[in-house]
Amino acid sequence: MDQSDKQQAEALALQILSLAQSQLTLELRFMSRAISRMPPVIKTNARISTDGTNLYIDPQHILSLFQMRSSLPAHHLLHLILHCIFRHNLVSTRIDPALWDLSCDIAVEDTIESLHLRVAGDSRAEERTAFLNECRADLGVVTAEKLYPWLRDRKLSNEDFLVLKRDFLADDHSLWYMSATGKNLSQDSEEIWRQVAVRMKNELELNTGNTSGAMLQQLKQMSGKRRDYSAFLRNFCQLTEQLRLSDEEFDQNYYTYGLKLYGDIPLIEPLEYRENQGIRQFVIAIDTSGSVKGEAVQAFVQKTWEILMDHEHFSDSVEVHIIQCDNRIREDAVIRSRQDFQQYLAGCSVKGLGGTDFRPVFDYVDALQKRGELTHLQGLIYFTDGKGSFPDEAPPYRTAFVLRECEGTEIEVPSWAMSMSLNQEEIRSFVKAAPHAD
Repeated sequence: MDQSDKQQAEALALQILSLAQSQLTLELRFMSRAISRMPPVIKTNARISTDGTNLYIDPQHILSLFQMRSSLPAHHLLHLILHCIFRHNLVSTRIDPALWDLSCDIAVEDTIESLHLRVAGDSRAEERTAFLNECRADLGVVTAEKLYPWLRDRKLSNEDFLVLKRDFLADDHSLWYMSATGKNLSQDSEEIWRQVAVRMKNELELNTGNTSGAMLQQLKQMSGKRRDYSAFLRNFCQLTEQLRLSDEEFDQNYYTYGLKLYGDIPLIEPLEYRENQGIRQFVIAIDTSGSVKGEAVQAFVQKTWEILMDHEHFSDSVEVHIIQCDNRIREDAVIRSRQDFQQYLAGCSVKGLGGTDFRPVFDYVDALQKRGELTHLQGLIYFTDGKGSFPDEAPPYRTAFVLRECEGTEIEVPSWAMSMSLNQEEIRSFVKAAPHAD
């Protein structure tokens, strides 16, 4: 293809994309901001993809879609935009990419099908109906967060997995995984998409109908004022700066000379500098009463370790105590390396399943401190359903309770502790599934 043909293909692809945007805006006015907010960028071999800021298109791919079916460019564009609205591209470093991609594709295709659009038809719709009906029957509102553990538990064969991938694939997700943290979106872009989702939810609630019900339910589930556990734990672990004297940069001669010359008045003061002390010791306490299940425990421990090890202030010399406790201490596993943690996780089992009492953990940690075994404890985080007895007095270290939500139960933690709640889907999403064949 010569330069003239290439330019002509690019111009035609941009025209097709502009037409698709106009068609979607006419049928989905509540999505107008989302449809038009990403400028198109020509990128060969990109199919159609996004980093949350730009819309990358391969001209030949867009032309091919249009030739197959004139509604496909609009369909694939809507599919991609819904990923951004539902913030599917904010992925964990521990997630199985293939399974997460499929979960996200199924979730947005379910939403598109529920909209009954004239301009975004897909020839695969009939092939997917039976499977989507099964998803709806088992999950209610079909979200990626629910689909991920649901699909994992089905233990799909490679053949079944590839069939589902073929039936639901529309865009390229590779930009989701470009950064080491698994979060390719900038914080500004993430916040913009969050605001877009909130505005859409508000508009749909004012003028909702049968054609937008599934999308509204998705937006309601994701737009609640919930804190992200990763952000919560990083904030909890944020260390305060400590002032220390700099002996290396302090000249004792000038200091003592000033005292002799002027009588207790030094010529210079000792220099001070700030130091962030790395996280060296941390306690993860697990409530192993009968109401906290093994899978949830393993998922929480794995996620917490992942966040701690990614933390910029984490020390090279680390000691993490993972304590299991119901109404008494059942196990204290001391982790000092990634290898230790992998071995712990491989053999992890819940011990206890009795009643809940938080006080034994704090008494045990207090005893370790008195024996000089925890001299640099930076904090304790306790995973529980909240049904237990708390210590009467605040401990001399930062404490947070992560509460597993239980229906109909209101949980109050002492004023000296931080807290946040996680629902079942959020906890299950922490689990790293075994890599699936692509």
